Amino acid sequence: MNRKTIKVNKDGFVWRIVSKKEAQFIWEHQLMELYILYDDDSEGLIESKDALEQALQDGIVGIEVGHLTGSESDYLLNLQEISTQTALRITDLLDCSRQEAFKIIQDWTSEFGDIYGPYQYAENNDYYELLDHFIEEKFELLAKKYNSVASSDIEHERSVWLRAGIVLSGTKKEIDAIVSGDGNIKNLLDKQQFKFQGDSYIPECSVEEYNRQYNTDFNVNEISYNL
Repeated sequence: MNRKTIKVNKDGFVWRIVSKKEAQFIWEHQLMELYILYDDDSEGLIESKDALEQALQDGIVGIEVGHLTGSESDYLLNLQEISTQTALRITDLLDCSRQEAFKIIQDWTSEFGDIYGPYQYAENNDYYELLDHFIEEKFELLAKKYNSVASSDIEHERSVWLRAGIVLSGTKKEIDAIVSGDGNIKNLLDKQQFKFQGDSYIPECSVEEYNRQYNTDFNVNEISYNL
């Protein structure tokens, strides 16, 4: 992996190391507390935007995960919290609740355990790093699948020819010219001097052409509207 994402202190306390982009996102949305992490396993709460920028420049910034325990349920919660950022990204992607996002991550961690075996509840950075990388890959696959489905739902712009009932308005000269067959209808339409009114319809030939052009199968008959 390109960068370390987990820090485990000597007392078994786990930190999730965040990138500059993640830290700025967390700070901007006030999602959780951020800390600067020191080599001696101490930490300092970041309390201002300037302090955050300084910490990102000088050291490592992280969020709390919690202590390692021998409890399976607590351990699963640790695994979930390690991927807090992934959970936030899932809620944004799928427009679901945080709880639903963590359920997805829990399924992923169970799958991870089936592949890589059980964790022995010891200080093992590599295991957490591997898990973090595994969950990141699962998210990328989920995003690719979701975006593919979402893209297929996007309709390209279409058009259909129809006759619309409208009432034009204009000066006496303009309307007299139109009634006499010598006027400029387009000029009044361009100036939006009209309103829709009365019977309008899509002729059969337009429905037939629409089916042919867009590979649809609508009944070929005249479609009437009263605007």
